Amino acid sequence: MKVSRIRALRGPNLWSRQTAIEAVVSCSTGYPAGVLSDILDRLRGWFPQINLHKPDRFGTITMAHVLERATLALQIDAGCPVTFSKTDPALEDGIYRVIVEYSEEAVGRLAIELGEALCQAATADIPFDLDDAMRRLRELNEEIRLGPSTGAISMLLWSAASLFGGSRRAVLFSLGGEADSAGSRQPKPTLQAPFPSR
Repeated sequence: MKVSRIRALRGPNLWSRQTAIEAVVSCSTGYPAGVLSDILDRLRGWFPQINLHKPDRFGTITMAHVLERATLALQIDAGCPVTFSKTDPALEDGIYRVIVEYSEEAVGRLAIELGEALCQAATADIPFDLDDAMRRLRELNEEIRLGPSTGAISMLLWSAASLFGGSRRAVLFSLGGEADSAGSRQPKPTLQAPFPSR
């Protein structure tokens, strides 16, 4: 398995309304059933929180699907309020797009990096220091996540941007105005919800 490109989707996107990390992953679909089963068993043994379906329930399971689930589970275990993930096959055989929601971009990027390392270790049957990985993720999440009040305001801005079809920046400036080219603040009209007056 190889992750060739990672990008942050910083708003509503093709896959969901949530912010997400999208990775392009190339991997073999030709694992013998016994080998793949051993890899999945190792992952479940190291990281019981990971939600890995049995291949017969999921259809064709690939290491891209495993990376998706590992990245989501790592963030959840680090305290991130995330729920969405998806693996979508590209037109080329063996190429997949892995999409995983993030609440903090840096945490999402680190989670996919650690998820890849976890999958590689399980495939090669070599040790993986999950405790250290979780410590790094939790520390980063604690360091950069917003406090409850600021987080609520940020979520309100995201919701308003989605509802009115604008960007977070546009909604933010509509609430407080922005400086013009001469440097003086110019108030902007506030967004009005399309509710009838009583």
